[in-house]
Amino acid sequence: MNYKEYTEANRIAWDEVNPIHQDFKKKYKSKFTLHDFSTLDEKLLEVLNKITFQNKSILQLCCNDGEELISLKKMNAGKCVGIDISVEAINSARSLNDQLDLDCIFHVEDVYEMDEITKKEKFDIVLMTVGALVWLPDLHQIMKKISKVLSSGGYLVIQEQHPFSWLIDEDMKLSEEENYFRKEPLKEEGGLDYLGKTEYNGSPNYSFNYTFSDLFNAIADNGLSLYKLFEYDNDISNLKEDLEQKKLSYPLSYICIAKKTNPIDE
Repeated sequence: MNYKEYTEANRIAWDEVNPIHQDFKKKYKSKFTLHDFSTLDEKLLEVLNKITFQNKSILQLCCNDGEELISLKKMNAGKCVGIDISVEAINSARSLNDQLDLDCIFHVEDVYEMDEITKKEKFDIVLMTVGALVWLPDLHQIMKKISKVLSSGGYLVIQEQHPFSWLIDEDMKLSEEENYFRKEPLKEEGGLDYLGKTEYNGSPNYSFNYTFSDLFNAIADNGLSLYKLFEYDNDISNLKEDLEQKKLSYPLSYICIAKKTNPIDE
């Protein structure tokens, strides 16, 4: 399979789960009208404040239903653009944006094909949050595209589930099946409801392992420099809650910041 076959399969799977997620989120969606309501993770917001996101242009890749980008816009971010492959997720993002009378821009597009959308536009910050990188089959190519759309001195901010956390089973022991260095895609069909944990027969989806060395080399190879790396023991995936409660701390999430330092060939 080429990358398009993987990302198209994932689009179908995410279109399926979005109505389930929106039903789950009904209990708090109305709170977005409150001035200080946000769905941003506190640690992510702390990091974004350190690089001063206010009045900065932000491009969020794999933005899902736009809640994080809309939260940043409410906190005085500059131009906000979100891209996601799921039609259903972007429809939800646009609906919330319109309800709040904001001016975020949301596009339905495979991030590997975002060149037509971004064209020669540059952004101060490119943001990717939990559950983005794992769905992308080619890390090098996405970092190349990110580097092209970042302004000089701009930041790439990634918040993701820690790759180590995948190695711990539900019984709190090292997995005998998972491989940290696995390169082949993981095919699953059990549905993608990580919120309400609804069980349904989902379409096939494909996720990909990345080691820290994979990530940092892709960053370095594309005109970006590692700026900061933070590791945390809190679960941001809604998949490893039990590990978060253990007395022994496990690395469950991280935030990586890279900075645009060298131009690459356009």
